[in-house]
Amino acid sequence: MAARSMALRWFARSLIGATLAGSSYAALAQDTSTAEVIDNANTEGEIIVTAQRRAEPLQKVPISIAAFDTAALAQSHITDPRSLAIATPGLQIAGSFQFSKPVFAIRGISFKSFNATDQQAVGVYQDEVFIAARSGQLAQMYDLAGVEVLRGPQGILYGKNTTGGAINFNSAQPGDALEGHVTASAGAFSQHGIEGGITIPVDDKLSLRFAGTYDRRDGVEFNDVTNRRTYGYRTYAGRAIVRYKASDDVTIVANVHAANTNANPNYYYSRGLVPTGTGELGDINGFVANKDFFTISSPYQDERERIRQKGGILRLEADLGGASLVSVTSYDRTRYSTFEDTDASPAEVATVDYNDLSRQFSQELRLASDNDSPLSWLGGLYFFHERLTASNITAFLGGTSDQSYNQKTSDYAAFGQLTYKVSDQLSLIAGARYTYENKSISFLTVDDGVFVPLGSPTALVDAYTKRTFKAPTFKLGVNYQVDPTKLLYASFNRGFKTGGFNGTVFLPQEFSTVEPEYVNAFEIGLKSSWLNRAVTLNLAGFLNDFSDMQVFNFTDNGFPVTQVVNAASARTYGIEFDLAVRPISGMKLQLAGTLLDAKIRKVTIANLVALSGNRLPLAPRLNLTTSAQYAFTLSEGVTLTPRVEATYNSLQYFDNNEDPIASQKAFTITNAFVNFEHEGTGLTVSAYVKNLFETQYLNESVPFSPMSIYFTKHGDPRTFGVTITKAF
Repeated sequence: MAARSMALRWFARSLIGATLAGSSYAALAQDTSTAEVIDNANTEGEIIVTAQRRAEPLQKVPISIAAFDTAALAQSHITDPRSLAIATPGLQIAGSFQFSKPVFAIRGISFKSFNATDQQAVGVYQDEVFIAARSGQLAQMYDLAGVEVLRGPQGILYGKNTTGGAINFNSAQPGDALEGHVTASAGAFSQHGIEGGITIPVDDKLSLRFAGTYDRRDGVEFNDVTNRRTYGYRTYAGRAIVRYKASDDVTIVANVHAANTNANPNYYYSRGLVPTGTGELGDINGFVANKDFFTISSPYQDERERIRQKGGILRLEADLGGASLVSVTSYDRTRYSTFEDTDASPAEVATVDYNDLSRQFSQELRLASDNDSPLSWLGGLYFFHERLTASNITAFLGGTSDQSYNQKTSDYAAFGQLTYKVSDQLSLIAGARYTYENKSISFLTVDDGVFVPLGSPTALVDAYTKRTFKAPTFKLGVNYQVDPTKLLYASFNRGFKTGGFNGTVFLPQEFSTVEPEYVNAFEIGLKSSWLNRAVTLNLAGFLNDFSDMQVFNFTDNGFPVTQVVNAASARTYGIEFDLAVRPISGMKLQLAGTLLDAKIRKVTIANLVALSGNRLPLAPRLNLTTSAQYAFTLSEGVTLTPRVEATYNSLQYFDNNEDPIASQKAFTITNAFVNFEHEGTGLTVSAYVKNLFETQYLNESVPFSPMSIYFTKHGDPRTFGVTITKAF
């Protein structure tokens, strides 16, 4: 109670201080939040975001957002989740265990898991649709109109499993004019690709947009057993969007898309035996730490990772006069398979052959008022259904364990949000959502009698269970607009992450149910522009209290047992800031960052009590991003823009144990770019170097207790390349 009271006093003092600051200087913008603006330095216009399920200027949205428009994505060569995380303060990413399944963390909140059944803390959305399958979340990361990273719980308009935040990927949409672009790229490790999009207006009612991408890169790692490079990929995807204006008031948009990815997984990199070179496998020839950061040892040549994703979205919007109705219907099918050597040694010790198939359907209806009256509102209904099937063959020291499961999830929700303008400056916000979820799962795990010595093939787990999870979430907020360029805001959010089932079951004791996780989140913010928008300063303070936090419970009683359990309460608090200065025309300097304290407070499971007071994974105390660029005008319509950006992360851990080996010490990544643009011809040529100083850093580090070994995944080495874009 004392700690809670102290935290609440901190929040109250911060709120009072921010209020006084707003009275002194002028503060944010009505319906706004800390929104971090990461835009094209040569564009002074407002960025439009859809964070509140309606198109609004970024500075008018009461959510902490990092927003990237099309120009900013191209300028910093943001083409994958790692480059997005490097450019976004407060956003971290772990490599997970596969090429295509990143784990996002926002403000130190994530869920480090490789199980498809587990619930992530950051929701990923493509064109307003929640994508449940992690392997399908990034399949459409091309021809984008923008990306929005929403910080903090989004339990009202986005729903469950957003206790950390949400990420929106918004595709470029058909317009009324013929336009498009094509981009060719080539770079290190034989990278080459092509990407493009074109809008074709058929008539004043019908317009089409076609987009596609192909990208390939050889591996950045060398396997000294097979003498082959690995951790390469080949991906191709396509999307077609049809926009039809049925009348002046009704617009229908149909989106069909598909993507294929073939990759070599980022191999496990052995850090040797733990901690001193003794352990069960200490006598296996060659089982030592890898000598080179990008050299691995595996006897397998056929490690692979494959994703096949396809789906469609049907969006209908109708102007009802004073209100608008939006219907979003979607279906997505994602098939994922991987074969991995998981011991990182020259010996054939442990492998995993895993496959899953996710089929999801969702329907959302929203009715929103216009903003012409003091009271504006938005309400909606939501339905989501997913069927997830998976099979997993794990081989370990000559034995195998075959697992399969079938999980069904049906989710129902109703939500609404009100904004009332008390005056031209003061607005009050209230929102609520109620979620009702049915979930069931059936398991079958069969052992061959060697993996667990039972003497003959035996069904270790053959079970079925179902659960219902339901919870209300709500939001309260206040915004004070001092003048058109300065806004103060404060908010309280109640969020939750749904419960579920343990997805990797080797032994009966691993078959378990996890209850929902809850968060109470407080936030204050100041958003301001000065000197005719030459200076932008945004600040935010936040405090999040978590109860029934879901964590991994790992026990080793002769054989490792992993479970997801509700074992802890946790608290995260910190400050976010973003300063952008444009001292002269064409120049932009930016410094943004997050100061964070994220710790487990109390643990209720006996064998996890030692975790109390430990830092949460993927939660560096300090994260800084800085950049500088200047556009040299060579002639009318011709510019040359060098840009340098750097990201600093302090020490962070990859698990809850504060294990020094399962950690990454402080490091800095520096990127450099030169962009040549000729407006008259629509030609842009860009050269880049990423990880300029070839910093060696880890995306993941995992202890495997029974074998006393650590396995790690690393970030890319220095890469470089050139892109050529022709816009028309």
